[in-house]
Amino acid sequence: MKIGTQRFLAGIAVVAGLALSSLAGIDNAKAADGLPDKLSMGALLPLTGNAGFIGEEIRQGLEFYLADYAKTRAAQGLPELNFSFVDSQADPRIGFQGYQLLRSKYDVQLMLLTYTSVGIAVAPAANKDKIPMVNVTQGEVTKLGPLFTSILPAYSVQAEIVIKEAMSRGGKTISILYENNEAFVVKAKESQDDVCVR
Repeated sequence: MKIGTQRFLAGIAVVAGLALSSLAGIDNAKAADGLPDKLSMGALLPLTGNAGFIGEEIRQGLEFYLADYAKTRAAQGLPELNFSFVDSQADPRIGFQGYQLLRSKYDVQLMLLTYTSVGIAVAPAANKDKIPMVNVTQGEVTKLGPLFTSILPAYSVQAEIVIKEAMSRGGKTISILYENNEAFVVKAKESQDDVCVR
């Protein structure tokens, strides 16, 4: 778990730095690599409620990594991270209030969140405020604006890859146990070939 978490958050740190360095008005940016010296990040996650287990796992992974990150970041030229967690309770209204708290109290420059109703509720305001958002789960993020990105491929991209790979091996019927089978069914229907997804 440690290696996966480190790669995950090292990627987030780079994405965060690049996203921030592309925005106007970032202070203390290092000219050599475009990363700021300090980065205020917020995680708007479901820490309680019916989806609390998801947010709690993400929070634990982030905290685990942040401890190691703090020890080695200076030697690697990475920014100091000031990290704040806010519980969205998987509720769009509470999540939007959490977004406002992250902006007003913690002055976050980048947000981590999940592609849920909370992300959908927060995205318009975050795009308007020019706050880059990094989706730490999966979802069709392209519809949520130019500052909303994902560290995992969208379901439709995964479906396209799986279908092409199966067809290259001569398969015409694909059985998939997956969280969102609908994306695979849609991609199969769009395929030029006769592919059946079960």
